Amino acid sequence: MSGFIFQCFYDIVCHIPAGTVATYGQVARLAGMPRCARTVGYAMAANRDPSVPCHRVVDRFGGTKSCFDLYGPGTQRALLEAEGLSAEVVLDSHANLEQYAEPGTVDCVVFNFGRLPGGDPSIFTRSVTSVAALEAALRLLKPGGVIAIALYYGGANGYGERDAVMTWLETLDDRKFSVLRCDWANRRNDPPMPVFIWNR
Repeated sequence: MSGFIFQCFYDIVCHIPAGTVATYGQVARLAGMPRCARTVGYAMAANRDPSVPCHRVVDRFGGTKSCFDLYGPGTQRALLEAEGLSAEVVLDSHANLEQYAEPGTVDCVVFNFGRLPGGDPSIFTRSVTSVAALEAALRLLKPGGVIAIALYYGGANGYGERDAVMTWLETLDDRKFSVLRCDWANRRNDPPMPVFIWNR
C-alpha cells in the first residue's frame, strides 16, 4: 500500500518546476491526503529515483532535511541553489530589514507578528519594532511587490500590537498601496488576522 501512496506523491513532485519548491503539506493536499504531510516526508526520504526532484520539497518553514545528506552534506541545499533558489537565515530584529536588501529589490516580505503558533506563548513581537519593520518593508518592495502578514494577538501579548498595526495601515496612501485585511466570520478566541499590502 505504501508503494502506491509514495508513487502518488512522486507523481506530484515531478510536476514541481525547477526553481520552485512545495511543502510536505502542500504535496499531501494535492494528493488528496491533507493529513499525510509526514508520510510525504517518509516518501521523499525513501526515494532512490534521481528523476524525481525530491529536493524541491521542503518543510513548512522552507527548511531542508538531512535525509539528503547521505549523498553528501548539504545536498538538498546545493541542488536548490543550482536551480537558483537560495536563502540565508539571519538572527536579527525584523526592524533591521534594510540592512539585508536594497530598496526596491524585494518581491515579497512575510511577517508573523505576535506569537509563533506552537511556540512559547511568552515570546512575542512588539508594536514598536513591528511597525518599524513594516515601514522598512515598504521601502524594500518592488513595484507590484506584496507584504503578507499573519497577525496573532490576544493572550500574553494583548491587543496593543494589533491596534498599532491597524492604525498604521490606515495611514498608507491608497494611490501607492492597496491593503486587504481579512477577518474570520466563525472563529473564536482571537484567530490570527491575515493582512496583505500591495505596492502599486
